[in-house]
Amino acid sequence: KAIAVSEFNKFTASFGIDHVLKHIDGIGDDINTQKKKDILRSFFDQCKESYLALVKQYLLPPNQINLTPLVSKIKAIPSGIQQHREQISWNMDAKDKAIELIAHIFALWTLQNSASYFEVEDRTNANSYLRQPHDAQIISIFRILGIGNDDTSYVKDALSWVKGKIGFNPSSGRLMPNLVEIGTGEGKSLTLAVSSSVLALMGFNVNCACYSKYLSQRDYNDFEQLFDTLGVQSCIVYGTFNELSENIINEQGNIRDKVRALMLKPSGDDDEKKHSDADDRKEIERDTNRANVLLIDEVDVFFNKQFYGEFYTPGAVLKHECVRNLTKYMWNDYMSNDKHCTLTLSAVKSTVEYQQCITVFGSEWQDIINEQIKCMLADIQTFESPKYVVKDDKIGYKEGDQITYTATVGYKTLFAYYFEHHVNNVISARSLNDVVAMYLKCGAFSYAEIPKRFNVIMGVTG
Repeated sequence: KAIAVSEFNKFTASFGIDHVLKHIDGIGDDINTQKKKDILRSFFDQCKESYLALVKQYLLPPNQINLTPLVSKIKAIPSGIQQHREQISWNMDAKDKAIELIAHIFALWTLQNSASYFEVEDRTNANSYLRQPHDAQIISIFRILGIGNDDTSYVKDALSWVKGKIGFNPSSGRLMPNLVEIGTGEGKSLTLAVSSSVLALMGFNVNCACYSKYLSQRDYNDFEQLFDTLGVQSCIVYGTFNELSENIINEQGNIRDKVRALMLKPSGDDDEKKHSDADDRKEIERDTNRANVLLIDEVDVFFNKQFYGEFYTPGAVLKHECVRNLTKYMWNDYMSNDKHCTLTLSAVKSTVEYQQCITVFGSEWQDIINEQIKCMLADIQTFESPKYVVKDDKIGYKEGDQITYTATVGYKTLFAYYFEHHVNNVISARSLNDVVAMYLKCGAFSYAEIPKRFNVIMGVTG
């Protein structure tokens, strides 16, 4: 592991600060001017010097290292700074503290991952065995946080003069939306994690959104120790665009639970007691008075046809014995007619199974039940499309570059489970029973509405 870290550090060393500033480019500002590059270089030198000094000060073997004093220093840096939904303060004082935080948080991250450093016997160029941020990551965070955008000496002198005349700084500053392009493999994960930590410590709630559940969970796991040590876990949420939609939709209560409560009267049915939605997750209590920042990983993916312009449609799952009997009746008809469903809505309505559903759910919901039956009759004919995979007693669909085993495609997934259980014998009866239900759409949520819920939107792309 130490050798791999050393090789990576040697590789990134060839792309130092001079290389970064030479090739940096931007839209919407004058970053290409030498004046701006000199400002960035000055802030970078300040940050890097502080980082190296902190690592040198606290670096000790795992059984001797004590990071508590460093963590206390980090938490004290933004003391007194608060960010409210209606008022965000991101002036030069805040940016100065952000630079301090970047140096200290990077030092903490390096020290938390320093165990392999002490396993190497060859002490020649020993620091190369430490996990360290490379220069492009530091500059990327500066750009995301707007550090260096307006911090000319002229502005500082002018504001200092005004402050002396009227007693306060007239520039409250704004945290501007910024997008940064970072190549694949160049450290987007660390850049987002440290940016999230800085913003959380500076008083923001941060949502870090990604298209892939696997990548989102992987990145959060990689930096969970850092977030926990800094005490910002409740302020930073990693998740997919769908999970972000879920959080927004359920701000006033779980919409699925509310729909189920309307449709299902308490009856002691085992399915009702045991049921929980596949994507229910532990709710995190957050300070709702804080300003909200959205950090998007792979911004270009969010704006493709799969998300932006489309809708997220949460569904409530209604499980009951009557639903099992109804879907089983449909499946038996499908199989007895050479894999072709001959049923119509009128035919289904004349069955005992249908009448049982009306009794359980109530006649006031008959129109909704009829619509669900229409969907079932359509989906049983085409459940083989889209293509699915069967693995570990579950059916999965491709989502992005991953296979998800929690997604459902209307009632097609339900009948795919019937098929794989009764025909191919690769799905167990237990797994089949877990998915037999009515799936009621609880509305449609436009992905395009997500950005409107945040005070500031930032992101990275590759």
